[in-house]
Amino acid sequence: MVIVGAGFAGLSAARRLQQIDPRAAVTVLEAGRIAESSAGRNSGFMIDLPHDLASEDYAGAGDDRAMIALNRQAIAFAFGAVTEYQIDAHFFDRAGKVNGAASATAHAHNQSYAAHLASLGEQCEMLDAQAMVQLTGSRHYLGGLYTPGTVMLQPAGYIRGLAAGLARGGVQIHEQRSVTALTRTGDSWTVTTPQGRVSAGRVIQTVNGHLESFGFEKGRLMQIFLSAVMTPELDAKALARLGGQSRWGLTPSDPMGTTVRRIDSGQGGNRIVTRTCATLAPDRRIGPGHVQRAARVMQQKFVPAFRSCAA
Repeated sequence: MVIVGAGFAGLSAARRLQQIDPRAAVTVLEAGRIAESSAGRNSGFMIDLPHDLASEDYAGAGDDRAMIALNRQAIAFAFGAVTEYQIDAHFFDRAGKVNGAASATAHAHNQSYAAHLASLGEQCEMLDAQAMVQLTGSRHYLGGLYTPGTVMLQPAGYIRGLAAGLARGGVQIHEQRSVTALTRTGDSWTVTTPQGRVSAGRVIQTVNGHLESFGFEKGRLMQIFLSAVMTPELDAKALARLGGQSRWGLTPSDPMGTTVRRIDSGQGGNRIVTRTCATLAPDRRIGPGHVQRAARVMQQKFVPAFRSCAA
């Protein structure tokens, strides 16, 4: 087996293949470095409960019970890797998350979603403005909806630990190996990189939007990039001014809102991580102008929420 891409999907596929057949020869090819692409540069929310941000009631019309079961199976699979490969427990934090509401419309979304969760028998807790201050240190939020099932990852640490564990178990992982061609010959595939070739009976592509680069789904994919930024490590004075708890994660209850997370020294330093600003990039490339725009947007989002800390 050859797996193209060493992100969450690729490394998880490699682990599952080993579980199915411990004798399988599995090779993973990664164009960059482990955890230096989107797998290590996301906000780290591993969410169990589905929601439809575009729906009128925030719940949507899908089979939520089936999706919840799948999501929790995936979380259990990831926890199994944490245990098996002795990944740092700080990198897999069962902290839950909060849907933060900064407007009346967002609060209405939370109320609707809470009613939907109650109909599914799922646990949740409405938080008022004071509870949000105690959690985040910010008076920006009118309220929130806490759900306990989300795992907060340190994504780069988790991915590196997963790759290291797989390598110890015999999976061949090769970084900086861009796949330039896939050629079918009889019952096998030849996978070509600038450094050489690999033959395999099966190829699994976990390359996200780069499927188009291999000739698949041409003109059918939308290339969306989400940007995130983190503060420098906050010193004792800044932490005292901020207040709140040392670890928490907020997703927006308003679809146009901002994802915010606070991490501590066990997860990469005392910092606030902000994610917002989506960019449509059909050529799959982000340039300095995109980055500058994202920085401006996130500064505008960050300051109202943490004015006392940023001043």
